[in-house]
Amino acid sequence: MVFIVVGCGLLTYIGWRFWRTQYGIDKALLAILTFTSGICGLLLGAMAAMFVGGFFPTERQVVHTYELAAMQSNSGMEGSFFLIGGSFGTSWTYRYYQKEGGYLRPKELSINQKDVLVKEVDDSAPRLDVYESRYITNWHAWIGSLSINTSYVFVVPKGSVVQDFNL
Repeated sequence: MVFIVVGCGLLTYIGWRFWRTQYGIDKALLAILTFTSGICGLLLGAMAAMFVGGFFPTERQVVHTYELAAMQSNSGMEGSFFLIGGSFGTSWTYRYYQKEGGYLRPKELSINQKDVLVKEVDDSAPRLDVYESRYITNWHAWIGSLSINTSYVFVVPKGSVVQDFNL
């Protein structure tokens, strides 16, 4: 956060001073060039924040817990064709019903794109825990920046996972 604000402000000011004093240009072009310098500072500050943020310790915390009614895993084939070319691929998804108030909402998680785990426990109602990486010390968030790293853990009662593979 600090790197982003400082980078944007510093390059905006430097850009404004440079373009104003170096070339005798009109105010409209000066505004455009100063704005462009600020955008460059914003991007450079974000890159610096992500670099510095990688050195701070993090931990995975549960940010959401959803109660589940049913869950199923399946795999399938997908494909696409365009003119004379095409591609095929397999996909593996978890489909589940999430309880919301008195209703059930159907949802789906693609295992190919996300970090998804299944955990069997002795005495628990089925639920979905959503984890995200967070800094251990809160002030690190002011200096560094984390990329969004979300993982999903299906917590199910022991014995409810049935292995039924068909080849």
